[in-house]
Amino acid sequence: MKQAISLAMGACVLMLVTTTPVPVSGRGRQPPNLRSDNQRIQEVIRFALARSESFENLVAALDLVDRLVYVVEGSCPGSGHLACLYLMPGTRNLVVHIDPRLPIQTVAGMLAHELYHAAEIGRAPEVVDSESLKALYQRIGEQSCRGQSPQGCWETRAAQAFQELVMRQLNRDAKHSDR
Repeated sequence: MKQAISLAMGACVLMLVTTTPVPVSGRGRQPPNLRSDNQRIQEVIRFALARSESFENLVAALDLVDRLVYVVEGSCPGSGHLACLYLMPGTRNLVVHIDPRLPIQTVAGMLAHELYHAAEIGRAPEVVDSESLKALYQRIGEQSCRGQSPQGCWETRAAQAFQELVMRQLNRDAKHSDR
């Protein structure tokens, strides 16, 4: 079992190392610290950048920290959440798991929420492993899924409020429909 987990993590790390920054057409640059090789996730990021100044500012802030954020299609084991963020073992980098097949505005809102958590972690240079990550969220958040996940699930009101703000910005332009 331990060997299977090590192989899976190795494959995940290999895939993430070869992932490039998200191409953002029409913006003149690619956000260097936000990466995904999933076409739908790239579309969601472009959508949110074009329609939410708060999302755009958050991505710019993430470019100032010394962590990479990889966004991949995936589920959150045992938590029941549709999106989640993990610290990659042995690195300072973060991985967001998200289901990009949901409506684009829904995915953009969930991604904004998880990227806000990435910014919280980015502002905490002491976070280097799962224990220091847990300590950060014990200080700034609250546990959100007791007993459902071995790592524990943590939430902050700030990330929830940020998701709501981005959703308002995405929804204010009625001519853009949810795909």
